Amino acid sequence: MIRVLEASPTYPTAAAFVADLNKARLANRKKWIVYVGTVQGVAVEIKTYDTGYLQIFRVNGLNAGGQMDMKPTGWKETIRETIERHAA
Repeated sequence: MIRVLEASPTYPTAAAFVADLNKARLANRKKWIVYVGTVQGVAVEIKTYDTGYLQIFRVNGLNAGGQMDMKPTGWKETIRETIERHAA
């Protein structure tokens, strides 16, 4: 597993976070990546294998679901929308 985005553990918006997370995913294709930090004021934990498996996705300690076989657009939208919903 590779921890990503450690230099920026806090993001002001879900959209900015998802853009950076997607860049990290593309840089680490076919590998597990992990992020732990704060996005839009909420605690976020993610463990994902490319977009094929969102194994761990917690927002403020609550399980936000883990899906499999998502296309990149669905993967990004799921993460962004879930974070925005919890931040509201």
